[in-house]
Amino acid sequence: MDECKPVGTPIIKDTITETEEIERISNFPYRQAVGALAYLMVGTRPDIAYAVGVASRKLDNPSNQDVTKVKRILRYLKGTTNWGLTYRRNSDKKLMCFSDSDHGGDLETGRSTSGMVCMYAGGIIAWKSHRQASVAILSTEAEVVAASETAREIMWLKVLMASIQHTDDIPVLYVDNLRVS
Repeated sequence: MDECKPVGTPIIKDTITETEEIERISNFPYRQAVGALAYLMVGTRPDIAYAVGVASRKLDNPSNQDVTKVKRILRYLKGTTNWGLTYRRNSDKKLMCFSDSDHGGDLETGRSTSGMVCMYAGGIIAWKSHRQASVAILSTEAEVVAASETAREIMWLKVLMASIQHTDDIPVLYVDNLRVS
């Protein structure tokens, strides 16, 4: 992968593949690669959280298509090696959080994926991307579940930040909800 061609996004939209077409692999260190990507994602790369979450769903029995997804994440990282988390001393010291979901994004189970990002001092301080516990019937339901999970994270961050410094600022939560006609 040292000489790979970088790509602009860590993942592309899934399509359902017929089960007969799936060819299983045996010689690629899939579990180790996903583990290394998860370590990187937890520490410094929130931009690959969703892609790593999707790749980690197939740890037990990955296919060639799954290996291609992992290689795409590695190609994305190759092109973004200079990216990182940056905090600014003179920026707005307000906790801002964003939540979103993809209604029924997991094509195999029909479950939605929640995502959230919290920012402070111009940089990201908390992020998460994971499948929701149950199937959401409506996109609004998936958005509410994601917003609820983000609100819990905001409460925890508010307590943590209060133990470090005094602040009277009220955190802000932005919820993304696209209206489809």
